[in-house]
Amino acid sequence: VIKFAQNQTGKTIIDEIRKEIAQFIEIENELIDIRVVKSDNSAIKTTYVLIGGAIFTVSVSLLVAVWSSSRIRKRITCLLEATQQVSEGHLSKGANTLNTSPNLQGKDEVAQLTHSFKKMALSLVKNEQDMRSSNEALIEERKKAEAAVKAKSEFLSTMSHEIRTPMNGVLGISQIIASQTKEPATKENIDIILDSGQHLMTILNDILDFSKVEENKLELEAAPFSFNQVLQPVCSAIQPMADEKGIRLLTENEIPSNIELLGDRARLRQILFNLGGNATKFTNEGHVLIQASLNQATSKLVLTVTDSGIGIPKEKHTHIFNSFEQADTSTTREFGGTGLGLAIVKNLVDLMSGEINLNSAPGLGTRFKITIPITWRETELTKESYLPDSLT
Repeated sequence: VIKFAQNQTGKTIIDEIRKEIAQFIEIENELIDIRVVKSDNSAIKTTYVLIGGAIFTVSVSLLVAVWSSSRIRKRITCLLEATQQVSEGHLSKGANTLNTSPNLQGKDEVAQLTHSFKKMALSLVKNEQDMRSSNEALIEERKKAEAAVKAKSEFLSTMSHEIRTPMNGVLGISQIIASQTKEPATKENIDIILDSGQHLMTILNDILDFSKVEENKLELEAAPFSFNQVLQPVCSAIQPMADEKGIRLLTENEIPSNIELLGDRARLRQILFNLGGNATKFTNEGHVLIQASLNQATSKLVLTVTDSGIGIPKEKHTHIFNSFEQADTSTTREFGGTGLGLAIVKNLVDLMSGEINLNSAPGLGTRFKITIPITWRETELTKESYLPDSLT
């Protein structure tokens, strides 16, 4: 040991070991530096690859987005074009646009929407074709119906005129005989002829008026008059019928005598006569009340005819204004009439831009209320109320 210590053998070994370790550390440091350089180079390459990949990905995404947007835009544009064509009424053209477009194929939402719209367009085309066929058939039927109505009106008008001429002769001769004869039996027979003839003339006049209204040939006059000129002739004509049936004919005229109306006096008289005559005809006991007033707030003439007669069932209210129709088939047999009176009244009221309302029930009587726009003035105060624009 002393010998080894004196010769410094251990120190030499340790120095050699230290030298080897130092060389190993140096080599290791060099390797570490090489690894760091390689790592940095690898990081730089990775960064470049990531940047390049991102740029490539973004470019591909942009290209796909542009392509998809362009494709969707074309499909939607085509769909909008077809929609526009359909909305303008060109159904077949819109359906053909959807059929011929190659951009509308697929299974996505736009394709499904297009398919649904295409089915709707084809259904509309079919419905339009069916409707056109139906319309053509309806037009033909309408032409036939109009021709039939025109032929009926012309026939009624012609026959009425043809019957009136000899009937006027019959009535004239009957009146002459009635004024000359002294025999009671002959007078009674002549009275029957006159009553029947006047009844027939009333029916003929109703038919003529109804034909004129149907053909829009009836024109209204506009002349000044006092309402008493309407009411008194109507009451004079209805009073004998009321006296014969033992009922009271009442009037309430709230229109002052100094009020001058402007309108068709004859047609107003015809309206009141038809309503008052009907009320008297269907009233066996009680009264018939005719009322007239002016509504200054609305500038309208208000006419009301009320009776205590047999009344009209509610389900028949809309039918009695139809031509040749009455509330009950037995009415014609029991009371007579053609069923034209109320139809003429309704048409005249409509022609005057007025309204007619009915309140009635079986056994409780009937009330007709008519409101007609009209103009009037007070002759003393010269205060005027003008017609609505629809009548001026």
